[in-house]
Amino acid sequence: MKKTFKPGMLLLPILYLVLGVACIVAKDELLRFLGLIVGIGFIVVGAILIIAFIARDARKNILRNDMLIGFGLIALGIVMLIHSEEIITMIPFILGIMIVISGAAKLQQMVNMAKLGLPGWLPTFIAAVLNIVLGVLMIINPASWADVIMMIIGIGLVFSAVTDLIFTLYYNRSINNRADDETVETTFTEVESSDEKA
Repeated sequence: MKKTFKPGMLLLPILYLVLGVACIVAKDELLRFLGLIVGIGFIVVGAILIIAFIARDARKNILRNDMLIGFGLIALGIVMLIHSEEIITMIPFILGIMIVISGAAKLQQMVNMAKLGLPGWLPTFIAAVLNIVLGVLMIINPASWADVIMMIIGIGLVFSAVTDLIFTLYYNRSINNRADDETVETTFTEVESSDEKA
C-alpha cells in the first residue's frame, strides 16, 4: 500500500484556521478586506456583462438587460468599496427582519393550532416569541450582533480547522503504519519463499 499523505491535504484546514483567527482578533480588517473583494468582484462581473453585450450580435441582445445589470453591478461595487463596513454592518439588521417575519409566521400558526384545539401549540408559541425577541434585538443594535456573528463564525472555523488537522494527521499516520506493516509482511514472505527454493 502506498503512503497517501500529501502536504496539500493540510492547506484547507490551515486556511480555515487563519480565517477563524482573523474573525476573532482582526474582524474589522477582515470585513474591510471582504468588502474590497466583493466590490471588485461586482465591478469585474458588471464590466464583463457590458463588454459581452456590446460585442454580441444585436439580434441576440433583444430582450436582454445585460448592459443595465452590468451598470448596476458596477455601481453596487463602487458603493461596496466606499461603504463596505456600513453595508456589512447592515447584514444583522436584514437577518433580524427575516427572523421577526419567521417568528410572526410561527405565531400565526400557533393561533390556528390553538383555535383548532391541536396539541403542541405552546412550544410553537415559545419558539415564535423567542424568534421575535431575537429579531428585534438584532434590528435595534445590528453593530453589536455583527461582532457576535463574526465571533461565532471565527470560533466555528477554528474548531473545524483543528478537528480537520487532527483527523488528517491521525488518518495518514494510521495509513502509513498500515503500509509499513504490509511492506514488512511482503518482505518476510519473499525471504521465506527464497529459503524454501534453496
